[in-house]
Amino acid sequence: MPITRPQHDRRLLLVLSLLTLAAGSGSARGATEGWLQRLQDKLDSLQTFRATFVQEYEPRAFSRRQRESGTVHFQKPGKMRWDYESPETKLALSDGQRVWIYYPQERRADVGLLDQLGDSSPAVQILMGRWRLRERFRVQSLERKGSEVTLNLVPREQEAAVKAVRITVREPDLALTVLEAEEPGGNVLRYRFEDWQEGIETSADFFLFTPPPGTRVQEIR
Repeated sequence: MPITRPQHDRRLLLVLSLLTLAAGSGSARGATEGWLQRLQDKLDSLQTFRATFVQEYEPRAFSRRQRESGTVHFQKPGKMRWDYESPETKLALSDGQRVWIYYPQERRADVGLLDQLGDSSPAVQILMGRWRLRERFRVQSLERKGSEVTLNLVPREQEAAVKAVRITVREPDLALTVLEAEEPGGNVLRYRFEDWQEGIETSADFFLFTPPPGTRVQEIR
């Protein structure tokens, strides 16, 4: 049956519309992947920073959220210091080789090698720039709210360490405001950052720790 001119025109318009949608979709994918590269570039250029933080842990099996807060300092390569102030004081510190967790109320300190962390601490691996985001993740969605941009990331391949990652940055300097990692089992660890400052100079011994006398030290294995 021959196709009349109006039918032909409608089909042509439909094809052109589909091609336009496909091109738009490709452009959107390019934009989101571009944001992932911008974020990687930011992490690569980040040598030192200081911020206040709120750490929230949401176990899937329990409705009660665990909340801690304090101040964090990072210095590449591999140095970090988390001073927990609420609800209890605690110190988590890396001198670039060893990781210490000190519980002053219990007079106890846990210590292990930084390399032993492996992929068990996604947030730390991302902040240290050890995970290459474009190699490890793809952008599931991108959200904008005012000056903040949120990237919802999922692993390109099945991961044992993380099911999804959510990173929020504030334009124009791309300061991190939220870093969230969801474990395969559904537990969520979230960091909210405020008072973000880069290029902070600290003394060499700021990232060193010596257990006070009477502290029980045990190895992390």
